[in-house]
Amino acid sequence: MKRKFCLLPTFFFLLFAVCLVQEVTAQQLSDVSKANDFIKNNATKIGLSATDLQNYRISDMYVDKLSGATMIYLQQTYKGIDVMNAIQSLAEKNWSPV
Repeated sequence: MKRKFCLLPTFFFLLFAVCLVQEVTAQQLSDVSKANDFIKNNATKIGLSATDLQNYRISDMYVDKLSGATMIYLQQTYKGIDVMNAIQSLAEKNWSPV
């Protein structure tokens, strides 16, 4: 007796997975946008010049569970290429992207 392969459960699983990935990606983009706003609003306190604000990317960002601080890692870039060993880490206790 041959078993029929049912595509319906596979289809719904794949649809669920795609929706989940899309939601997570949208949340991450929102968090990065908030982090960029935070960096631009506090550039002088951080020690960033106007040129620095045009030549960086956020390489990583997370909330430390133990301290509750938001950790943001800025990677300096030159013409869109990462500058080797040019990373500045920021820790902000009173701000959370969530």
